[in-house]
Amino acid sequence: MKSVVHVGTRDIEGGAAIAAWRLHEGLKLLGVDSRVVCILRSSRSPDVSRLSTPWLHASDLYHQQRVEPAQPEGATYFSVSPVSVSLLDHPWIAAADVIHLHWVARFLAPEDIAELCASGKTVFWTFHDQWAYTGGCHYVGGTTRTPADWDGSAQIDPSMHSIVAREFQRKMDAFKDQPIHVIAPSRWMAEEAAQSGVFARDRIQIVPYGIDTTVFRPGPDRGEDEKVGLLFGCQSSQDRRKGFRELKQALALCMQDASFADAVAGGRITLTTFGYISAMQWDMPMPVQHLGTLEKETDVAAAMHAASCLICPTLEDNLPNVVMEALACGCPVLAFSTGGIPDMVTHSRNGLLAPKGDVHGLARSIVDFCMNRSLRESLRANARSADLAPMALETQASTLRDLYQAAASAESGIFISPVPLPVQNVGAKLIPQFGTEIAAVLLEEKARDDLSHAAATAEHRWHLAQAREQAAEALRETEDARERSRLEEIAAADRRDALHGLGLSFAAAETELLKRTDQLQAQKRANGRLKKSFARRTVKGRLRCCIRWLVGKK
Repeated sequence: MKSVVHVGTRDIEGGAAIAAWRLHEGLKLLGVDSRVVCILRSSRSPDVSRLSTPWLHASDLYHQQRVEPAQPEGATYFSVSPVSVSLLDHPWIAAADVIHLHWVARFLAPEDIAELCASGKTVFWTFHDQWAYTGGCHYVGGTTRTPADWDGSAQIDPSMHSIVAREFQRKMDAFKDQPIHVIAPSRWMAEEAAQSGVFARDRIQIVPYGIDTTVFRPGPDRGEDEKVGLLFGCQSSQDRRKGFRELKQALALCMQDASFADAVAGGRITLTTFGYISAMQWDMPMPVQHLGTLEKETDVAAAMHAASCLICPTLEDNLPNVVMEALACGCPVLAFSTGGIPDMVTHSRNGLLAPKGDVHGLARSIVDFCMNRSLRESLRANARSADLAPMALETQASTLRDLYQAAASAESGIFISPVPLPVQNVGAKLIPQFGTEIAAVLLEEKARDDLSHAAATAEHRWHLAQAREQAAEALRETEDARERSRLEEIAAADRRDALHGLGLSFAAAETELLKRTDQLQAQKRANGRLKKSFARRTVKGRLRCCIRWLVGKK
């Protein structure tokens, strides 16, 4: 095994992306040729390549206009796969002998993953949530369920149930007999994946996440400290699953305890939070110091070193990074016993666990921890003395390296070219079953575009025309002639709008535009001055600039 490419929707933003990036860095430390391919890039690392196709714009529109409005309040994240992406068009993917999939929602379709397997690539897939084996929901929810519940229809409006059932069947058909090596970070995730029936139990292996234990490690011992610092952190409190509402309810119950309330009033018990928390949620029952979003790992570790315990009221989660990070810092955890948390937290040893959703139980844990000094010191001592090796990044990376080598022939594959590929255009197509819906959202966008027509650039118009023409082609399979005809007319109008008034023959420019679109993209990336001058032009000047570059004029 010579090279591995990690594939995910994002490179470094979000819990799943952070976990995947840490694995990538750990493998590189072991000498593995590791790269990352994504569609939403935030880092500037030469190891990352952003995959580009205008069709993903149509997928985003579909989710914004159809899926998100259909979700009831409190539902977990939900996504479907209306677009298929040709991953094998990317040079890194074509060269690698191991492809490691991560969080690929709103990026890859089930058929894309089946195509990877059929190409002879060794495919690993880490399940950061449950999307891989549901009809679209990322967490199924609930404590008991029948096989019929795995499609996730409870998380979406009944008007979408037929689509949810179809998505679940697509995954069953695409994954059921594929030699995908499933990596479950927690025992809970492994059991859930096996029960879904989509993946065979013998294809699932448990490999916990790894973290940098040179950053997340116990800080200086504070000795006997009378003050108790409670800490809460998550990526976004608006995610209902993270339990921010339950935290507020538990703290309100704590404040009914006279001794607890007196300690809060005297400054002996404090609450600190970090992450994105909406202004609408700030009616907390006790004073709060909010640290904002902590981008650096060292800042997160510092917050945990300063805290007496972490409160993690998540209602359903895989293997929360924040819990592992806290324990590595010697910070006990008070949480619900749900998901992968019991894999890390042992009740009355390095934390306290309450039954899932039991707000009164969580409140009792908080009061007991704050008011019982001997319990607090015992939990903290046990957390600080824990062996960090099992959660070290090197442990996860070496385990997966060995699994890669066992699954892929040591003689297969080639080393990936060291030349960076910041952006790589690849082919994509619309899934025919979504043709009518995608056509509808594109037509709706056209109506909104007409209100601000002058603000649209030629390049944007041209990409929309390409997307609409592909949607029209997909509609041929649905025999929806009227929608197809309207979409083709709008696509043609978009192309003409981009050229109108610029003194160019439409027929002549059409040929050149089609031939040189990719060349334009390469020129724009290589010439930052074009971007600056382009931004200073008027709307008509921008159109003229874009078209002249497309047809090779100065």
